[in-house]
Amino acid sequence: MESFDHFTDEELIKCVQVSADEHALDTLLTRYKPLVRRRISPFYVEGGDYNDLLQEGMIALYKAVRAYNVDNDASFATFASVCIRHHIIDYIAGTRRQKHQPLNNSVEIEDLTSIEGTGTEAALDRSTDVAEMIISKEFAEELQQYVEVYCSPMERRVLTYFLRYQDIKTVAERLNLTQKAVENALYRARQKLRGFFNA
Repeated sequence: MESFDHFTDEELIKCVQVSADEHALDTLLTRYKPLVRRRISPFYVEGGDYNDLLQEGMIALYKAVRAYNVDNDASFATFASVCIRHHIIDYIAGTRRQKHQPLNNSVEIEDLTSIEGTGTEAALDRSTDVAEMIISKEFAEELQQYVEVYCSPMERRVLTYFLRYQDIKTVAERLNLTQKAVENALYRARQKLRGFFNA
């Protein structure tokens, strides 16, 4: 059996996508299992099972392998990270909807240790909706990752400058582009961001 340990992520992904090579897939899943563990570790599910989260994370990783475009500007690690986080959020939210009650109050592990004078019990007593809690604490980081994955370099630059200056003419001058080019890039970026906010 050929060893795939020296293969790059992109080479392994091509083997999986083109030839359905199971050994290449196993190598990728093993290589990125630590990433899955890191991405699920911030989520503490009261009354839940860590192994359930790990399994869901691995499912998301597998889907990322199948969906990744090797010509993408973003690395596979960044793409997989976004996929895993979105999948876990959807999984937790879906579990709560199925139960019709907040049995699994998801909170950040750091919340249990960083709240002065309240202790673990007080942290667990909070009933903040899981999606709101996650987005409120990690919105900027996840949005940035999403933009890196789905937006082109030009779209990222235009979006960054527009968020800073809020004026198309100023953005065009700063980036030495026509206003029409800025408008088009901004439109494309906005269309792609719909996927983030509707996820």
